[in-house]
Formats: sequence, C-alpha cells, structure tokens
Amino acid sequence: MSEDSPIPLAYEVPHVEARRRGMRTALSILIGVSLLSILGTWAAVIFYDAEVVLGGGPLIALLSLSTIVLAILTRRPIAMLPGVMHIGLCAFLFLLIWLAEWGPAQARMPLIYAGLGYLALGVPASIVAVAGASARRN
Repeated sequence: MSEDSPIPLAYEVPHVEARRRGMRTALSILIGVSLLSILGTWAAVIFYDAEVVLGGGPLIALLSLSTIVLAILTRRPIAMLPGVMHIGLCAFLFLLIWLAEWGPAQARMPLIYAGLGYLALGVPASIVAVAGASARRN
C-alpha cells in the first residue's frame, strides 16, 4: 500500500491515545500543583507576612495560564475552570491592594479571609475539573 494512504493505520492509534492520556495526567497534576501553591501562599501569609504574595501571586498566575493552555490542548473545557478562577483571584487581590493603597500590614487580614473563602470554593471546583480532565472520552 502507498505511504500517503488516507486510511489511518491501526498501530498509530495507541501512540496517540497514550499521548492524550499523558497530557490529561499532566493537566491533573498541574491543577493539583496550582492548588498547593495557593494553599502554601495562603499559609505563608498567615504564619509569616503578607509580602509573600509578591512571589506567590505570579507563580499562581503562571501555573494558571499553563493549566488553561493544557486544557485547551487536551480539549477539556471544564479543566479551564481552575485556571480562570486562579487568575481571577490573583487579579482581584492585586487590584484590591493597589486601589485601596494598602501596605503589607493592612493587606494581611483581607488576604487571609479572601484566601479562606477562595479555598472553600476553589477546592471543590478544582476537584470537579480534575475529574473532568482525567475522565475518558469516547
């Protein structure tokens, strides 16, 4: 048979499926790492100082952008939810602190409360997204 045959070859399918499975696994891990970075930044604000968000915020935003891109590549729209939510959280907190002109001491308690509220809503949504990302499609 000719090499430019439009008929897909049977031995190509497992390779493609394995790649997709690997990307779905990577997406689930990335969502988990994003949640851990939010939890770690929130705990650092509680036990250390509010200035920790200067490093944690960009890290969370970068992980969130990566989550969105990988969710698009794997065609899992539900998995974009945590990424969009995390970026929304970063933007909201940045604008809140900037517009209120708070310093680290003034921003500490609002960051703690916002983080607590977000973790109460973000964790269940991320669990749904991980389940949707790792679910098998036919």
